[in-house]
Amino acid sequence: MPFKSEAQRKFFHAATEPGFRGDADISKKDVKKWERETPKGKKLPEHVSKKAAFVRMATDLGRMHAREKTAGLLDTLVNLGGRYAKYWVPAAGGAILAGPGYHTEGALAGLLAGHLGGRAGEAVGLRGLKGAPQFFEGKPLSAYRATAHQLGAGKAVPGLVNATELGKTQRALRHAKLLGRITGGAAGGYGAGRLLGAQNPYGMQPVFPGMGKENPMGIRPA
Repeated sequence: MPFKSEAQRKFFHAATEPGFRGDADISKKDVKKWERETPKGKKLPEHVSKKAAFVRMATDLGRMHAREKTAGLLDTLVNLGGRYAKYWVPAAGGAILAGPGYHTEGALAGLLAGHLGGRAGEAVGLRGLKGAPQFFEGKPLSAYRATAHQLGAGKAVPGLVNATELGKTQRALRHAKLLGRITGGAAGGYGAGRLLGAQNPYGMQPVFPGMGKENPMGIRPA
């Protein structure tokens, strides 16, 4: 969040000092981050209109809060599921969105689509890194996977991620990949449910999981 005015800059710097009277929950780390995001040499107005300043500040702080909450939720999923979270999270989403009678098919479709979604999320996360467009320019798609493997192994990538940014980048890529898996799993499960439901227009439930397509009447085999 870059600073919008000199008055805002002074206020946030003052809010980090001991003895500040106010309810602003702002750390020195936040202020340093906003200083980096403010273009150097840019002449800021002393004040902006109170309404505009309030709306901008509330919007920026809201986005920061939402990102932190989302990151915390993703960390919780990873911690709960461990290394298997990449399998059960998209499978569970696919099973739920497939609808009654198609949970098994939805889970399988979610697992496959989640894998593809994870790859896409990983690529999006890499493209979002500073300097990524220039780094990947002219390189094949396999370069994204190779770079992700290198970062996942705890190795810096010269020209893209240095050693000091490695931990932060690894966490961001884990989140991007898991979000891709969640989205892909949900889409795969929903699509499977719609496809199988279209072949079973009366909504009859199969007796055995997985028999909705081949045996829409749910007849038990002899």
